This record gives sequence, C-alpha cells and structure tokens, in this order.
Amino acid sequence: MLLLLMFRSVVAATIPMVAAVFSVGAGLSLVGLIAATTTFPTTAPTVATLLGLGVAIDYGLFLVARHSEQVEDGMGLGDSIGRTAATSGSAIVVAGGTVVIAILGLYVSGVPFVGALGAASAIVVAVTMLSALTLVLALLGLAGLRVKRRSARTAAPVDDLDPDERARQLAAEHEARATAHEHSAFARWGRLVSDRPWPWAIGAVTGLIILSIPLLSMRLGQLDAGTDPESDSSRKAYDLISQGFGPGANGQLTVVVDLPKQSQNANQTLLDNLTKQLSNTQGVAAVAPATVNSADTMAIINLQPTSAPEDAKTSALVDRVRDNVLAGQDETTYLVGTVAGYADFTEQISKRMPWLLAAVVLLALLLLTAAFRSLVIGLKAAAMNLLSVGAAYGVIVAVFQWQWGSSLIGIDQSVPIPSFVPMLMFAIVFGLSMDYEVFLLSRVHEVYVATTGDSHRSVAVGIGATARVITTAAAIMVAVFTSFVLSTDPTVKMLAIGMAVAVLIDATIVRMILVPAIMSLLGDRAWWIPRWLDKVLPNFEQEGSTPSAAAPAPALLNR
Repeated sequence: MLLLLMFRSVVAATIPMVAAVFSVGAGLSLVGLIAATTTFPTTAPTVATLLGLGVAIDYGLFLVARHSEQVEDGMGLGDSIGRTAATSGSAIVVAGGTVVIAILGLYVSGVPFVGALGAASAIVVAVTMLSALTLVLALLGLAGLRVKRRSARTAAPVDDLDPDERARQLAAEHEARATAHEHSAFARWGRLVSDRPWPWAIGAVTGLIILSIPLLSMRLGQLDAGTDPESDSSRKAYDLISQGFGPGANGQLTVVVDLPKQSQNANQTLLDNLTKQLSNTQGVAAVAPATVNSADTMAIINLQPTSAPEDAKTSALVDRVRDNVLAGQDETTYLVGTVAGYADFTEQISKRMPWLLAAVVLLALLLLTAAFRSLVIGLKAAAMNLLSVGAAYGVIVAVFQWQWGSSLIGIDQSVPIPSFVPMLMFAIVFGLSMDYEVFLLSRVHEVYVATTGDSHRSVAVGIGATARVITTAAAIMVAVFTSFVLSTDPTVKMLAIGMAVAVLIDATIVRMILVPAIMSLLGDRAWWIPRWLDKVLPNFEQEGSTPSAAAPAPALLNR
C-alpha cells in the first residue's frame, strides 16, 4: 500500500516486492546449500530474512523511484535504465557493500556461531544487492512506460528528437525537476533547519543521548526456558522444577577438582573443606557431596544457586565462587555449568566488542571516503550512525529490562540482553544506517557536482529529491521489522524492535535534522579530503553522466 501511494502505479509498486521475494528466497537457498558443508545457527534464516527483506525492498524502491522520475521527465527507457544503474545502482553497491562489511565484522567476535549468523545475513544481502542490479533493472525494462503514473503517461518522449535538441530538452527537464525538488515541502524543511543549524543539531544530539541513557544499565546475560511462552512445554517444565526444588535447580553449577596425588583420606579432607566453603558462600542454596571417579584423580561437586539462571544474582555467584573460593585452592579447580558458560561467553563478547566497533567503523569510513571523495562525510556518517545505534540500545534496555511496554509484545518479566545481541545489532544497524546516508548524500553530491559547488542548494535539492523515497523505504522497513515481534523468541523480538527503532531514528532525526544541520555548518568543507588520501583511495563514480552540460566541480583538496 505504501509503495502504491508513492508511485501511483501498480506496476511500479509491484517491482520492489517481487524482486524482494525472489532475492531473499534465492539468498536463503544459497545459505541452505552452504549449510551442507558448514553449520549455521537455527536463528540464522530468521535474522537473514529480517535483514534481507528490508534491504531488498529498499534497493528496489530506490531504483524504481529514480527510473520513474526520469521517464516522466521524457528520458528514453534505455537511457533511463542506464542512468539509474549509474547513479542509484552505484549507491546500492556502496550501501550494500557497507552492510556486508559490517555484518561480516561479526567474525571479529571470535565466536563461531555469531560469525555464522553474520555470514548467513551477508550472503542474503549480497544476493539482494545483485538482484537489484540485475532483476530489478530487467523488470524495469519489461514494464516499459507502465512505471509512470497514469497522469504522466501522455508526456511526449524525447527519443525521436535530434541529439542536440534531445540533450537540451533533457537538461531543461533535469533542471526543472531539480527546481521542483528545491521548492518541495521537504526541501523547505531542510532550509528551515539549515538557517539555524546549531539549535537543531544540539537538540537532535541531545535527544539521541537521552534515548541512549538506559544503555548505561544494560545487563548482559543469556535467556533460558523461563522466558519462553507459558504455553510451551519447556516453560511448564521449567516452572515446575522451580516450584518444586527452587529457582536455582534449573541452572546448577559444578565444581571440577583435579585431585592431587595423595592418599584418599587427604583428598577427602580437601573435598570436605571445599564443600564447606561452597556451602557458606552467599547465594548457594545447597551443595551435594563430592563424587570421586574410580581412579581417584577427579572429583565433582554440584551446587544449586538460590536464584534463577538468568538472574543477575546467579552471575554474581559465579564470580564469587571463582574469585573467593576456587582462587584460594592449591589444587586445580574449574567451575562449569550453563550459567558459568554464559558468563565466559559474555566476557569474551565484551572483550571483542571494541575490536568490532573499530573494524566496522574504520572499513565503513574508508568505503564512504572513497565513494564521495570526502573524509569529513565519512567521519560525520560514522558519528551519526553510532548515535543511532546507542539510541536503539537504550530503547532495547527500556523495553526488555525496565519493562516499558514489554507486556504489549508478550514479555511478562524483565529479561537480560543476550550478550551477542548488542554485537549483532550493531553490525546490522550500522550497515542499515549507511543505506540512507549513501542514498541521500549521493544525490546531494550529484547536485553539488552539477551546480559547480553550490553546497546549500545541493543539500536542499538532495533532501527534496530523496526525502519522500527514504521516508517510504523506512516505513516499509519498520513494518517488516516490527512484524517479527510476533515471534515467540525474545531474541528475535529484541532484534526486531532494535532495528525498527534504529531505522525510524535514522530516517527522521538523523536524515531530516542532523544531516541538513551539519552539512550547513560544514558548507564546502563537507567535501574536503587530504590530497595524499585522494591519490591512495580508489575512485568510485557515483553520478554517472549528467544530462546537463555543467562541468563537474572537483572535491576540495588539502593542497
């Protein structure tokens, strides 16, 4: 419905949806084939579908919107498809490449299943990107003039004109369209923000920081059967065990002791003393007698916490036993069990998170700098995307830990955030945020080059030309993501809400306030790049050939 309202053409509205279904299906099929030689987590298809549908519809929408605009201006079908591929197609390569790089960065975690989640999603995104550059363009060719609004189908084509007249008419149509964009409601909003950039920028950043405040109280952990729906047999069994034997019975811990080579009596005394220390430890409900193997070389002691496995008190007990009890033993000891494994997993993820942040931000910065020949644009995009991710984290904590509205999505208790969710969400959200950044700035840069360096007009025209498309794309993506809230898996709910919030913030606060405000403050400096860096980085042409005769203006260089 949103696509139909935007394009006012059934054919144009259908193309992104058809391409999305086929591309995501093909991507998942490829993941299935690769699964014959490697292992993917059970949630990988869901996460890949969640991301694949969003980007596939977005990419199709951007291509169809650009093509429809050009054919309505009188450009021939062949020329329009080529021009669309050279402009929006190039932006898709940059945006899709950024998403793939960000998701593959999950391998930095050092956790195989987290990396596999990223690999499955990256495969689907790569297929959707390839589909956008092939299938969508082919469908545009098959659709012909039916992508135009019915009211615009009587416009005279320019194919039959002589080359000079054709070029002049296309240039005139291009300038008329740019003028229309410049005076659209969205462009007027952009100028309103640009006229007083400091208050708008400070207000937007302050709002994002406020949304990020709950992040400071994020509690990482792992979900167990206690968060399953009450109708599930796993949840019923979990509740029965808790009621009959205490909440800690669902997450018992085991101390493994490597016994020294000494008499049985000496080892028994050692185990008795250790058992007594464990029994006196805060948070321990019961300790079972030690069990020794037949060779008298190994013993195990099972203990039951007073709290549930996902409770923060149980995680604190793990640290207390390791630091206060086992650390003081002369013999080699280990603490194992589900909760202990979760604690180790969380610690590893936490240590790797800064490396993921650095790797993804640096690679995205290099890609954007190469695409737009501007170091400032890359730095600005990275900073704004980090703010969006922080705000999404804050909302996740507020909903799932503070229980603000959690009952509306089927969560009846406060739950910890699985330790891999922030890492996975950062990679996905950072990549998705770059989508709208690339599509907006590619149009801004295109106008900037065509108008020989008018930075203020290029921002107004860029916002006017892309705001309606980006708003529609964001609304569709938010609808796709929020539909996954119906899943019974709390982890999927977290990812769905986090990604939906991030996209909503990115398409509104970031694109409609921060971008025009910061671009206004930067002016021509927005396109600055050090001369040595300009020579080193590869050059990605973003604009293709322009229909106007204006000479391109070079990006500002540090000479």
